Amino acid sequence: MPTVQFLDDQLEGYFVDTPTSAVYGETLTFTCQYWDTPSSATATVYRSSNGTGNGKDVTATVMPSGSVSYGSTSATLKPLIFNIKGNATFKVVVSCTIGGETRVRMFTLPMAKAEAF
Repeated sequence: MPTVQFLDDQLEGYFVDTPTSAVYGETLTFTCQYWDTPSSATATVYRSSNGTGNGKDVTATVMPSGSVSYGSTSATLKPLIFNIKGNATFKVVVSCTIGGETRVRMFTLPMAKAEAF
């Protein structure tokens, strides 16, 4: 299971454990690691195919079922299904509550057909 480590509450950075890309038809479940105990986590997924960063909300299509589960300092998101045809970049925006404050972090993941690699 891929892990996204949000470094701390001061930094904008993140680290994605493998994979760093996805193939059309693949399903991945990401666990987000935090610096403290998260709750009320939600994810919104945007798809951009033109590289401009302008994305369409595709959450209902690529995360159609499942629920978020929690560990002491982690939130495992609903499975992300890469089921939209065409090369694209997905931006996953994760919002959760930590220490009574809402924290929003994001990570990106490119997707292509297998033969495009």
